[in-house]
Amino acid sequence: MMSNKTKIKNIIFDFGGVLSVLDINISRRRFIELGVTNIDDYLDITAQKGFFGQLEDGSLSADEFCRRLSELTHRKLTLEQCAHAWRGFIVDIPKRGLVGLRQLRAQGYHLSLLSNTNPFVGSLMHDANFDGEQHPLTSYFDAAYLSYEQHLMKPDLRFFKRVLDEQHYAPAQTLLVDDSPVNCAAAQQLGINTYQPANGENWPALIARHL
Repeated sequence: MMSNKTKIKNIIFDFGGVLSVLDINISRRRFIELGVTNIDDYLDITAQKGFFGQLEDGSLSADEFCRRLSELTHRKLTLEQCAHAWRGFIVDIPKRGLVGLRQLRAQGYHLSLLSNTNPFVGSLMHDANFDGEQHPLTSYFDAAYLSYEQHLMKPDLRFFKRVLDEQHYAPAQTLLVDDSPVNCAAAQQLGINTYQPANGENWPALIARHL
């Protein structure tokens, strides 16, 4: 949904499904291989359940998650094994998206990252060589809001309000780019404009129509 009454100045990006291509089946398979036979009780493409969800809202640390998963599977698991399973969600991170972010910032747009994620995936975003050019993903943005660090998760309206309040932009000046219809619907309640690309869509070629 888009209003042309106010010029967009502030763009909020989701990570999974927008900047990265997602495939829950790879992550599911990796967790099953670790011994989580009831993985569907915990893992979902949009919102995790049980202690998987607690990891993403920051109420459970990476170490605590690894301990809980070890108890569930009756085997001693490492942080590396847990990270490998979680990162199965990410099939690809197209370069075109990173180029698109640079172009938007060069055009004067203020960019924020707003993602429901966890320490195992979040560490990739903070990695100093995320893009293979010695830049973390967070360097492409003016601000980054990761659920496990903020202790809030989309579609909680407080999460969107926090970004607006801290970055000092009005909802009408803001565009959310998120592949989740639930998240977009929540943002629209606050008057935020939304663009919902399909998972892995070439959004840099299409975003201009929303600005």
